[in-house]
Amino acid sequence: MPRKAKFLTAVWGEDYIRRFASLSLPSFLAEGNLPALAAITDLEVVIMTRSADVAYFEQHPSFKLLRRVCPVRFVDIDDLVTSSVYGVTLTLAYARAVIACGRGMLDTHFVFMNADFVLSDGSLRAMGRHIEAGRSIVLAPSFRAIAEAVEPGLEASIDASSGVLSIPSRQLAAMSMPHPHATTVAKTRTQTFCHTTHPNQFFWQVDENTLLGRYFLIFMLCLKPERVIESINSYCDYALVPELCPSGDEVVMGDSDEFFMLELQRADQEQFMVRIGAANDGQVVRDLSTWTTAEHRRAASHDVVFHMQDLPPGLPAARAEAGAFIDALRRRLGPPIPHEVHPYWISGVEAWRFHRRSAGVDSVPPELSVAEPLRTRLPLRTRLTASFRQQFWSIAFNLRSLVYGDAPPVSPFNPLWGDYDHAARAFARVARSGAGPVLAVAEIPATAQRLLGTRVEARALGLVELLSDKAPGPSVDGPGSAAVVYLLRKDVRKIRSIVERLRPMLARGAAISVFVHHLGGEAEAGNFSDELALYTADVIGGYPGTPKCTFVGGEPKRFLHRILRRARRDYRRFGPFAMAWVLPLLAFDALSSVLLNAGLRARGPASGYIRHCSSVAICFEDAGRAPG
Repeated sequence: MPRKAKFLTAVWGEDYIRRFASLSLPSFLAEGNLPALAAITDLEVVIMTRSADVAYFEQHPSFKLLRRVCPVRFVDIDDLVTSSVYGVTLTLAYARAVIACGRGMLDTHFVFMNADFVLSDGSLRAMGRHIEAGRSIVLAPSFRAIAEAVEPGLEASIDASSGVLSIPSRQLAAMSMPHPHATTVAKTRTQTFCHTTHPNQFFWQVDENTLLGRYFLIFMLCLKPERVIESINSYCDYALVPELCPSGDEVVMGDSDEFFMLELQRADQEQFMVRIGAANDGQVVRDLSTWTTAEHRRAASHDVVFHMQDLPPGLPAARAEAGAFIDALRRRLGPPIPHEVHPYWISGVEAWRFHRRSAGVDSVPPELSVAEPLRTRLPLRTRLTASFRQQFWSIAFNLRSLVYGDAPPVSPFNPLWGDYDHAARAFARVARSGAGPVLAVAEIPATAQRLLGTRVEARALGLVELLSDKAPGPSVDGPGSAAVVYLLRKDVRKIRSIVERLRPMLARGAAISVFVHHLGGEAEAGNFSDELALYTADVIGGYPGTPKCTFVGGEPKRFLHRILRRARRDYRRFGPFAMAWVLPLLAFDALSSVLLNAGLRARGPASGYIRHCSSVAICFEDAGRAPG
């Protein structure tokens, strides 16, 4: 009898499903991936999504092709999806699919696959050999590359007749490795130009074609449970291995020739984690000591090699250097953090539950083990510490949410209040009723709708949907009376394209208000004000009118936001002991923010230069034109 396997992936929302279907799924359908896995296992693909998205899946050509390969089943996760804290939703979605199998999970190999991965042809066939060998744990690294540089080549490689993306490992490596993401470069020990503030992987450039890696945080590609679980008590890449497979019987897909998993990220994603200069090993040790579990530290003992050509003669020396570095790190690390009481999970769940309560949902899904630390296998002292920490985090997070609010909106005690007030005022100026709904555009459209307020009739439109080849035309209900667009910094260079796409959808003379939020920009050393000037052609170039712009930010706001971020970081690192200095910092920050925000409200956003601008509102007046 073939071994039973379930291929699990979670994706929701039409924009994200469309993105998944354009690159990720076509690569999974390559002959050496899902078809090869279906040939050696009793395979089922399980897609965790919202119930409203199933119809979109069903009609998409890629999913029709998927059904020819193996059975496909949908699992409803409506009750798990929130507007943020994606990691908690993903973890609970994976757990739901596994836990639903009951004792049948002990006879099943679960293959986990994030919806933004792209696989080389033959990757799942190689993984299948470990399934046939009966291994409990198969770990796999991903290579992070710049999406803007790599996606065009991938899209051009999709077979027009079959819709399948079939790229051999070395070819995919050759397309990806020359374009490493900044966060990948920052983790490379053989350069001293930059470093990362959150090191979870390390790389050594062996030659121009070869990169050696060691991963503290690595993807749990395939697990065959050794015991039954009924709930989950930490993030999936922290808990699933020790909870399901305590034996530690693991193997790593460590050679890109047999397995290459590409992770595409926009160029400015997580840029705030990159700092100029070489890494400080003492700081690396301190950071790893605050979050790495025993499983993370064990995973870092495995070599991972990405290469575009044959392995070079210098690889053994690089392996020895990497091994010595990791061994030296581990000797300096404190005790591993138990995954069951991990502070990241506790704070993440509190944030996730807060968002659910904000949406009027206060129930706890059965997969979430809220009280797990009280009945875990840990010693009594650790269980008591877990209970205290969980309760303390719950109180602290809810108090923070009460005082500072949740974006958007936020309270005047929050340094971000000025930005959201800036957006709300800019949107209010162009919104009007009677002539038709206001188009609300954002990556998560609900963000723009909340800033518009409940009194304005709005029609939500996703940013990906607007910019796609099948962008919606004028609504059957008539053209929009205005449009408001909420963007993050990463999308600022799309403004000109966004305005051009919106104009045919609006009534003649309608205005478009575009708000760009450099969320968290105060944590970076750069100056967004000067950066914006470099994007002039992409922002207002070619527009026939005279856009009106206002700005919010400045040194005082930046100073207060950085104090708040420092307090949060210290609290995450030291827990309740940090309250001795965190509470005075928060009191100073909150009171100063109220005064700063009151002054900003009184004088309004600036139209002149502001150093360290954190948001800009651009009004394109008379932007609408008759459809067609």
